[in-house]
Amino acid sequence: GTLANPYPVDFLFGESQVAKDAVQGSQVYFWTEASQTWNIGTKGIKGWQSAQSNRVVTAGEGFFMKASNATSFAWTEPVAPYTWP
Repeated sequence: GTLANPYPVDFLFGESQVAKDAVQGSQVYFWTEASQTWNIGTKGIKGWQSAQSNRVVTAGEGFFMKASNATSFAWTEPVAPYTWP
């Protein structure tokens, strides 16, 4: 499905709940503006590759996620990755 960073701050993809909850074989797609190509990563038995795990998802940036075991999924962060004044 199509996902986006709903928070007004950047975060590391590998630290997000959606990355942690994804099962082995799931794929994530990030657009690389400089090369005009998709950066595609697959979660393996040891987790995400460093290129995906360390990927900074900027505020408002979208990406695609394909779960290997389901046709739908929910992304719920237990705590927002920022504090509001």
